[in-house]
Amino acid sequence: MAMSKGEKGRIIAHVLAGVVIILKGVTKWEDHHAVLGSFFLLLGLLLVAASVWHHQLSRWIKNFDVLVFAIEALVLGLIAYLYYQEGKQGLPWVYGLTSVGYLILMVIFSRRGVVSKARVNHE
Repeated sequence: MAMSKGEKGRIIAHVLAGVVIILKGVTKWEDHHAVLGSFFLLLGLLLVAASVWHHQLSRWIKNFDVLVFAIEALVLGLIAYLYYQEGKQGLPWVYGLTSVGYLILMVIFSRRGVVSKARVNHE
């Protein structure tokens, strides 16, 4: 079954967020912050895996995209805070605004009651 343009966009957004989180995990791991690095690596890998199996998971988890956008927004906000603590100038703003963008997407999708085509076809 072909995916809609919107569904492809959501999957790409989830994959990109997952990759960014994985990269932050690698950076933290290299800086000898094993617990935080492992947390980011695991979460990033889970987000990428959830994106790969988006079609199947959205059948079983109501508001799957809302849940994933919420997790991504929280983690990207945490990354913004960590960059701020490290004394970075621009990166906290970029990650902070991205986090706000994901929160806005979460609200939009939760208010629309977006249900993927897979879930509609499954029922």
